[in-house]
Amino acid sequence: MNKELESIANRLANARTSADVFGDMGGRSEEVLPRLKKSYHALVRAAHPDLHPAPDEQRLAQQTLKQLIEWYRIAEIQARSGSPSQKTICLQTRRHSYQVEDSYKQNGIFNDYPCRFEINGHSHPAILQVIRDPQDNELAQNEFNMLKTLEQSSEATKFSAYLPVLIEAFLYQEGGIGRLAGVFERLDGWHSLAGVHEAYPDGIDPKDMAWIWRRLLSVLGFAHRAGVIHAAVTPDNVLILPEQHGLMLVNWTLAADSREHWEQAGRIDPEYGSWYPTEMLRKGYVTYGADLGMSARCMVELLGGDPVSGWLPRSTPERLRQFFRGCLLPGRKGPQEAWALKQDFDECIERLWGERKFHPFSMPAREGL
Repeated sequence: MNKELESIANRLANARTSADVFGDMGGRSEEVLPRLKKSYHALVRAAHPDLHPAPDEQRLAQQTLKQLIEWYRIAEIQARSGSPSQKTICLQTRRHSYQVEDSYKQNGIFNDYPCRFEINGHSHPAILQVIRDPQDNELAQNEFNMLKTLEQSSEATKFSAYLPVLIEAFLYQEGGIGRLAGVFERLDGWHSLAGVHEAYPDGIDPKDMAWIWRRLLSVLGFAHRAGVIHAAVTPDNVLILPEQHGLMLVNWTLAADSREHWEQAGRIDPEYGSWYPTEMLRKGYVTYGADLGMSARCMVELLGGDPVSGWLPRSTPERLRQFFRGCLLPGRKGPQEAWALKQDFDECIERLWGERKFHPFSMPAREGL
């Protein structure tokens, strides 16, 4: 292997800022740009694939050249804007080159990194999710498998808006340790139901709860028909886009393929352990009914009630209180089929309010997800 090429590739692999690649980036743009261009051309000359005909060197040179081009584009933008100290990592995969911000927030078992990638000259925002503990790689792989199963369903086109968009998944190697990673379309302006409850602790208008639950039951009906049980329908995993009445069910790490009778023993969301049906916890496997019961508990909380006991405030219409009591019955006494439950709920709210109409909903002004 050519030592100079290998050295450049290693420099790129360890780079955290454009200065790590091209050297000193301090000074005014008219001073920085000539230095940047000179450094870039020197690296390109050394790493150009035409100079490395051996197959292993050719592959490394091609990947290195792609990364150099991406870093140069980033460095040029930073130099012209006067912000060369911005920390950006270039991550090259088989499909895309990502500019990843060197900051993250914890999201369950993942670390989430904001990133961007280009398609046909257009920049797209995304989120890079990397497993924090390699022992959880199996959970990430399960999510990727379940999303692929749903994507291949005959009804996928109709319900795709209810699912997170997985751009690609891969194994991220760092320090000899492999962590599964996925790049998802970034969700700007979305709020979790946990965030909605935090904003409206005394409860939202039942008519707002109605459109949220109808959409949640729709995505559950689609998933169940495809043979997938979500197994963690909690307020953290249900997102809404308030003004547009959008809804998305995320975090499919614990999902189960019902056709394989996948056991769920010991694999629940511990924060919401009291939400799971006792029979499921006792027998160690998840059911369609568990998804439906947990979705009902989400709605009880949105109405200002107690999701564990099922208590609802007196301001909730009696017809709705009776309906939710039936949804939270134990075992097989509760609803088991999402589409049937949605139809029953539609009949309930039509008797209560008449013909359905669009009901505006908004969140207090604050940063979204």
